[in-house]
Amino acid sequence: MNEPTNKVELLAAIISERKRLQSLIASLSEVQMTAPTLEGGWAVKDVMPHIVDWEQYVVRLLQACARGERPAPRVTSDADIDEINRKTFEANHDRPLGELRAEFDRSYQEIWLEVEALSDADLFDLDRRVQVAGSESIPVWNRIAINTCFHYDEHSAAIEAWLQRK
Repeated sequence: MNEPTNKVELLAAIISERKRLQSLIASLSEVQMTAPTLEGGWAVKDVMPHIVDWEQYVVRLLQACARGERPAPRVTSDADIDEINRKTFEANHDRPLGELRAEFDRSYQEIWLEVEALSDADLFDLDRRVQVAGSESIPVWNRIAINTCFHYDEHSAAIEAWLQRK
C-alpha cells in the first residue's frame, strides 16, 4: 500500500482496506470466526475488539488535540503494545460475536467521522504532529493510518494467510 499524500488518498485507503477486512470477516462462519486459528491463539473474532481498541485510541487522541491538549503517549515500547493487546484480548475474548461486530461497525463510523472532519493541512502539514513517545512525534495522517488502513491490511493479510493454509 502506498503512503497517502492527501486527505482523499487517506480516506480511500481507509475505505479500501476496511472493505477488504470486512469482506473477509463476512465470508466466515461463526465456527471459523471463533476458532483459535491466528497467531497467539487468537480467533478472527478477537481481531475485531483489537481493531476497535486502536481506532478508539486515535479517536480520543484526535479529540484531545482538537481541544488543544497534548496527551501523554500510550506506547513507549513494543512491550507496551504487547501488554495493551493482551489486556484487550482478555477483556473481550468471551464476549458474544454479535456484540463485537456491532462495536466494530460503530468504531469505524467514529474514526471515519473524526478523520473526515480534518483538513489536508490538519493531516499532512509537517508542523502538525502527534506525540508518540517522549518527544518523538509523527504526522497526524501517519498516526491515523497506522491504526486504520495499515492495521486493517496487517490483519487482513493474517486472515488471508490462514485461509490459504486451510
